[in-house]
Amino acid sequence: MHPVIVSEVRDAKLNQKEIKTLSSVPNDGSVHRVRISVSHTSAPEASKCVKLREKSGELKPATKAAPKNGQDLVICMQMLVKDASSLSSNLFTRVNLVDSGNFFGIQPKDALTNDKKLKEYVQRLERFNVWLEASV
Repeated sequence: MHPVIVSEVRDAKLNQKEIKTLSSVPNDGSVHRVRISVSHTSAPEASKCVKLREKSGELKPATKAAPKNGQDLVICMQMLVKDASSLSSNLFTRVNLVDSGNFFGIQPKDALTNDKKLKEYVQRLERFNVWLEASV
């Protein structure tokens, strides 16, 4: 059975880099390309996943009101993931996702109003043999 890759790295510079395993990514502050499979997410409902990020980086609970100047809405969730090197083991890597852009085509403001859409995408991520290509 072939893996289903549901995302891609759109940055042209990163697209040319080799795919690394999570265990081989150095903690040097540079960006690396990885391919991961999500086993579990902490996304019970979208209203708890969407947060307000201040200029200082502090995260606060979001409301349906528009963000003020200097604030932006972000999707926050934790994911337990595996890559090819840890697939047959019982070891997981915890990834903290903080995304202000386009998480599978969902803007954070849309996730606040349409809870079902975010749940559907998260359920697709947790399926067997579904892989994400990401930059970390």
